[in-house]
Amino acid sequence: MSVYAGLPLRLVCYAAGAAALSIAGPSLWNAPTFIAAAASVATALCFAVADVLFSTHRFARRAFVTAAYNKAEVEALGARVAALEMLRPAASMTAAAPETHDVSLETANNLLQFAAHVSARCGRKVTPDFVADSAGDPIGDAQIELHLQPIVGIPDRRVQHYEVLSRLRSHTGTLMMPAEFLPAARATGRAADIDTRQLSSIVGLCHRIGDRHMETRLFCNLSGDSLQSDSFRAALTTFARQQKALSQRIVFEIDAATAVTLNTEVAADLRGIEAMGFAFSVDKASLGDLPRLQGIFRRPGFLKLDAAILEKADPGVLKALARGGTQVIATHVETEDQAASVRRAGVALGQGFLFGKPRPARMDDSARRRAA
Repeated sequence: MSVYAGLPLRLVCYAAGAAALSIAGPSLWNAPTFIAAAASVATALCFAVADVLFSTHRFARRAFVTAAYNKAEVEALGARVAALEMLRPAASMTAAAPETHDVSLETANNLLQFAAHVSARCGRKVTPDFVADSAGDPIGDAQIELHLQPIVGIPDRRVQHYEVLSRLRSHTGTLMMPAEFLPAARATGRAADIDTRQLSSIVGLCHRIGDRHMETRLFCNLSGDSLQSDSFRAALTTFARQQKALSQRIVFEIDAATAVTLNTEVAADLRGIEAMGFAFSVDKASLGDLPRLQGIFRRPGFLKLDAAILEKADPGVLKALARGGTQVIATHVETEDQAASVRRAGVALGQGFLFGKPRPARMDDSARRRAA
């Protein structure tokens, strides 16, 4: 609703108040009628001007925030399209014969031109650092930066765990979001490298935390591209063996779309890591995924379900998960109504902007060196 929606009614109230004071003023203030009327009108006018200025300020602030959000969306679009432009085969850069016309390439070029046009209108060119610096290794040269989003107990809103979200900080200081660097990382086979560096950073963060909050766990995301790599799984198994002391601090998180497509070899490796004491979390899951997930893991330690799904979930299924040792986490909790609905469903843990947005993790120098 517009910030000016109730302004006319308020102005009418100010005018009515001025008229009432003009009539009652002479007897109330023991002043001449002209002076009482002037004072009443001046008072009402001051209130009206203040109301208009306040409403204009709110409108301008909302417009500024909306413009900044739209600008960020356009820059992200430009980054993704520019990444596609950088990663297309070298052969497609040459003039193609009419009979080998590439429709997808033409579409990508059109999108690139559109993104450049809109970004230029917003006052910035589409030159993200990881695309512009094509001569070096922009992904390898960038530094991993960890951001933490809290997972809280819904009844008391106390922080129980954190999900670790990785960002890349370029050599120029620009912070790159996953939507900007993940497509390029996957296309160039660098997803496993990012996940490996993320694990090293999380170990550094665990050491910084020390023995404080031993019950707090850090949820570390692993991409499907990394899990399909034999070398990465071997490194992950070695990591789990060497860092077994952190098995109660680190939770490996996989999205459901990746988990249900894992073959028997990958599933066997993950069960071996489970046997070392590490828990797994399945994100973006649905209740229909449960039979397949039970065939992959011994038991998922955590299952993340959207708050909208939990509102319609069968309480018996949720109780069966709890009896089996799986903790359900409600995700995308954005309103108090959703939090109340999730709590009524018997879910004790929640994650979403209602409870906290991702914030940069405080890391000491040794942790930063591990992230480099």
